[in-house]
Amino acid sequence: MKSGAAVVSQAPGCPETAIASWIRRAGLTAPALLWLDSSRPLSFLGGQALRLGEPVWSLFGSPSALLDLAAVLEDRTRLDHLLDLLDGAPSEDVT
Repeated sequence: MKSGAAVVSQAPGCPETAIASWIRRAGLTAPALLWLDSSRPLSFLGGQALRLGEPVWSLFGSPSALLDLAAVLEDRTRLDHLLDLLDGAPSEDVT
């Protein structure tokens, strides 16, 4: 799992793009869409739980990927953007 976290944190672009590309490479698009969409009401609590586990995760590798995922889960707009990226739908850019 340490190598997967490094791949996510090194991908170019925003964290949502990096997470989506890692999920696609792992072949987990359908399960990720199902899990993220069904747990949307509790996504903020999931992000907070990841932040709580960050000190332990840092013992095994870089916590940057974990913190990126936590930030995406805590923000509903970013979570929707991740779901759009996984679903293949074009996202709207807010300027």
